[in-house]
Amino acid sequence: MKSICMTAAGLLAFAGAASAVPPTIQVIYSRAAGSPTSDVPGAVDTTGATATAKFVSMLEFWLSADGTRWLLRGATNQPTAESDSYLLLGNGTTGSVVLQEGRPFPGAVGGEVVDFFSGSVSYPFNSSNDWAFALRAKGGTASVFQKIVRFTGGVGALRFQMGDLYTGTTDNPVANAGNELIGNSASSIHLLNTGAIGWHDPNPTNCNSTRYPVAARDGVRVYQSNADSVTNIAGTGPIGLSRIASTGTISVFWTSADGTRTVVRGSADVDSNLSSTGDPDCVVVDGQIRVQALQPLPSDASVTVAAISQTAIAGNNDWYARGTMTGGAWAVRNGTVIAKTGGTIGTEQWSANSFSSIAGSSNGSWALIGRTNNPDPAVDDVLAVNGQILVREGDAVPIDLDGNGTMETAYIGRGNNTLSAFVANNSLGIAPDGKVWVLANLRDASGADLAPSATPYALLRITPPVVCAADFNGANGLTVQDIFDFLAAWFAGDSRANFNGVDGITVADIFDFLAAWFAGC
Repeated sequence: MKSICMTAAGLLAFAGAASAVPPTIQVIYSRAAGSPTSDVPGAVDTTGATATAKFVSMLEFWLSADGTRWLLRGATNQPTAESDSYLLLGNGTTGSVVLQEGRPFPGAVGGEVVDFFSGSVSYPFNSSNDWAFALRAKGGTASVFQKIVRFTGGVGALRFQMGDLYTGTTDNPVANAGNELIGNSASSIHLLNTGAIGWHDPNPTNCNSTRYPVAARDGVRVYQSNADSVTNIAGTGPIGLSRIASTGTISVFWTSADGTRTVVRGSADVDSNLSSTGDPDCVVVDGQIRVQALQPLPSDASVTVAAISQTAIAGNNDWYARGTMTGGAWAVRNGTVIAKTGGTIGTEQWSANSFSSIAGSSNGSWALIGRTNNPDPAVDDVLAVNGQILVREGDAVPIDLDGNGTMETAYIGRGNNTLSAFVANNSLGIAPDGKVWVLANLRDASGADLAPSATPYALLRITPPVVCAADFNGANGLTVQDIFDFLAAWFAGDSRANFNGVDGITVADIFDFLAAWFAGC
């Protein structure tokens, strides 16, 4: 490792200046009753006729790796038992309903129509922006009502359904193997560049309960409970997986679009008794446990994992996980801690509340939603990018509230500011150009939720300001303190110190940072 010596006076002689510029926030959709953003584009009724509909919920959001496509799942104010569930496909700031309850889907037979869409999809897009999704059908045969569809070049096709045969699965006893079928609750749907679809099946048919759940791609077993071993967290030998599932919230099974990275959640079979009872949850990355409940994180012995809440793979194959520890929360990228309770975030610290969503981009940037130790509950929820706060609860948001073409002002957050300002889990995306998409909540100036009732959902697109990269701490313009803070991050192995974005944290990052600092802003 090289050392760098220079005087503060010499550094200050080259200091420039930078000004704090707020990000640009656009409301794509909202529940503000009088706003054009509350209208559901492309909504239809059960006959297929264009319908006037308003957003009631925005439950899950996914952004494609290149940032040009997105999917939004939720419900409208149409009849609940007939047509309210929607799946909306977007491009930029516009979108339209692509699948809706009560309407046929690709491959529908006879009177089959969408009943509802499966939640907890891992990541529907591949690198070509084709996508896959799971849904439950009604109006047809009950034994095949779970469906998995794929859209290639905008054309949809039914690929798999409940009752299709698995390949490579086993059973207990083994002599019964060979007739295991796809069950009624496929989730963690994700699409590879080859067109193969991965999923998690909690209850395959014709399979003993000691041998499910199953993780599969195109019906071929990848992992099966009590049938597969991985390398233990210490890297010293094999250990079985007693369950391919999680006690957390989402994302049991992921495969990168190029097929080279696999992330699965399960239970480490510490007692080898074919039961997951008492077995700790874990995250397996490419065949080795990298995070395990009741164990310290390998990258930070101060963090003993209590629970695992989410896993993800970004477009560049970085893997992410977040969860809780006693008295706090943690988040990792490629196993390295990027945030934890007590860690610095701007001039504040992450609080003991758990992080609620994490996402990574194809260029290595990451976004995280959590709560800080700010004593004011009206501003303590934040959305951070690469360890810096991008927006926070209480920030102003321009929105046309009455449809007259003039922008009024709303604010991120709830009327009851003890409730979260942002939506949890699959609610966040970050594009390679730095734009961030997030499901948030909005209130008005009087503190009332911007919705006719219940949760005031909104889909926001946030464009970060053009900033000087050498203004490392984002405070007081370009000063010598930026150098000291960068070097402190570099020696600490902080991911923000990967200044040039290549080859991890190296000496080259120091020289590239100093070159940018001397060039000024």
